[in-house]
Amino acid sequence: MKMYTDKSKGLIFVAVLLLLVGSGRAQEECFTDPSSDACSTFEVSQDQVTQSLDAICKEESLGVSQSGWPTGCSMAAACKTVSQTDSMCDPLSLLLTTCSEIDSNQECTKYQRLCSDGTNVPACKESSVIEGIPSVDTIYQATINMCNAMPDMVGCETCKDVPKDSTELVIRQQCPNPLQSISTVCLGMWMTGCEVWVDFCKVTAEESAFSSLCTGKPSPSAADMGDMENTNTASSNDSCISDPTQASCADYVMPESIVQEDLENLCISMPNMVGCSFRTACTNGTAEGDWCSPFSLLGTICEEMSSMRDCSNYNSLCFSPGSVVAQCSTEKPIPSAPSTEEATNTVISLCSDHSMVGCEKCTSISNCPHPLDSLSEICLGMPYMAGCSKFFTMCTSTGDDFSQLCGTGEEQGLPPMRMWLHTGIRDIVLIKEWVPTNGGYYFGTLVACFFGAVLVQWLKAFRIQQELTWASKRPILPCRNIACGGRLEDQKSDDERDPIGAGNSSGEGCGGSSSKDTTETTGQRVKNFGVRAFDELFGWCKFTKAQFKRNIVRSAFSGIVVFLDYMLMLIVMTFNIGIIAAVVFGYMVGALLMGHIGEKAGSITSGGATAAVDPAAEVDVRFMEPPSCCGSTGIL
Repeated sequence: MKMYTDKSKGLIFVAVLLLLVGSGRAQEECFTDPSSDACSTFEVSQDQVTQSLDAICKEESLGVSQSGWPTGCSMAAACKTVSQTDSMCDPLSLLLTTCSEIDSNQECTKYQRLCSDGTNVPACKESSVIEGIPSVDTIYQATINMCNAMPDMVGCETCKDVPKDSTELVIRQQCPNPLQSISTVCLGMWMTGCEVWVDFCKVTAEESAFSSLCTGKPSPSAADMGDMENTNTASSNDSCISDPTQASCADYVMPESIVQEDLENLCISMPNMVGCSFRTACTNGTAEGDWCSPFSLLGTICEEMSSMRDCSNYNSLCFSPGSVVAQCSTEKPIPSAPSTEEATNTVISLCSDHSMVGCEKCTSISNCPHPLDSLSEICLGMPYMAGCSKFFTMCTSTGDDFSQLCGTGEEQGLPPMRMWLHTGIRDIVLIKEWVPTNGGYYFGTLVACFFGAVLVQWLKAFRIQQELTWASKRPILPCRNIACGGRLEDQKSDDERDPIGAGNSSGEGCGGSSSKDTTETTGQRVKNFGVRAFDELFGWCKFTKAQFKRNIVRSAFSGIVVFLDYMLMLIVMTFNIGIIAAVVFGYMVGALLMGHIGEKAGSITSGGATAAVDPAAEVDVRFMEPPSCCGSTGIL
């Protein structure tokens, strides 16, 4: 009995082994020749297919043209996020769809052969390549084109263009999932290129696994989206937003929460939009007034970007034919506001002609994060440049609401440097902080320039007066007194007795003789020749202690006067007619009040000598030296 039992177990084991071997052989035969009749009962393991798909997507993370995940792999990733199984989430269908984009792969080749024409494998008759799905190449190129045009859109950060010769790893890192990227971009804003995404969503419209990729209102018209349902209207239950033509909607006001939510979403999606720059100015306190109304800001954005998803409420309320909502007319979009594209193109055009402050912030269409701010900085610096007219039209229309952007209030940009005669009050006077912004400030600037010129004239006249005072106190020149019979030593002052840098203290002065023996040796002659040569070359720099003190005063006066003269010259170079007139008038008044100080009617008496002095007609023409006893007058 026991022997029989052992024999039975052995037979069962052999049978199972033969069955497994046969099954494996049959499986191998089906992958080799799927048209075999034996393959009609072949069952494809879903787990095995899933493992193969994961292996393919991990290995083939690049499409045919190295542009990211194949679309089938993106769909497989989306299917893993849902609990229920949709028909398009069938692993074999996704695997076959993925393999249709791959040139050569061992796993793909095996399954493509298994499900080739004439196959008898039941699973292959139920699963096939999903038709109508855009290829990864098409999706990738559409995404790159849109993001190159508007790189600040949400979604573009996950798919960036790379050079053609980039490695597979670089491409995979820069755009790992083009389908997800284009979905994010097109859900935020409809653009040319989103048609590819629409095609995908139409094919998968009935599949819940892909709803996260296709929800929203991607197109401004039903024709573009077919029958896709708008599921993102924030206030779909509000009757006035749904139908603003009702008479009861005349006094309707869109709830602040909806307006702010739409604004927030729009400016998150595209922070470079002109309307978002206005909103930033209003929220940070540099702008205020009626045009900072959130509804006006929303209208400014939606007037330019009506196709964006978060403009659907505003579009329905204000752009619907026959709308009676008064808020749409009382809180209008900002008038004459340039579009984001206009602002960007204007800045790039202006900066291509001249390198100006603000150009470094907007170097290209893809590198211009805040085009309105850049346009403001450029146009306030050079307001007469072509291209700034619309900007200033907008500024005129909004009054002082946007003072910093438009330069109409205290918080404003620097005025331009106009190199021609002009009028007006806004000019940079010496330093960037000295910019008159109103009539009172400008008048104060004129007064300061006037008295600055008068001060310069007074300083010049004061120096002349001081020179005359010094001259009246100095003794008669020793040599001239000797010529008139005076004694040299009696006439010398302390200044002349102790000259700084004078090498001769023997009492010889001005060519006077000495009682010493004049016989000179050859060495003495050479030495005396050197001394005389030195005196000829550098004798001018000898001065007394008193002269040195007076020179310090003269040096200080020269520095102050020259500095003020040059500052007034730079002020005149503003080319502002009013400022020029104030400076010139100041010089004239200074000459009128102090021009006579250079004159000395009559005579100067000094050291016991008297001489007539020629009057000076100009303020700072001549400095007088005391006359000699012989009646001559020196000019310093």
